[in-house]
Amino acid sequence: MYYTFPSCMTTMIRCLHVYSFGVFVLHWAWNWVCINCRKILWMGLYSMTWCTNSHSNENREHTRNEMSL
Repeated sequence: MYYTFPSCMTTMIRCLHVYSFGVFVLHWAWNWVCINCRKILWMGLYSMTWCTNSHSNENREHTRNEMSL
């Protein structure tokens, strides 16, 4: 009884260490993914707005040319 208790405790501690390490890695990976996704989303939004702005500017110039004709 006395001999099995420490080994059980060490196994539990080892499991806890592995679990906490796994949680830490998952947390770090999740943060990395979130930051990168945010960057990618911002870049996508920025490029989309830039494309729409350039298109609307072209359309505005077209209408201005047609109006002058």
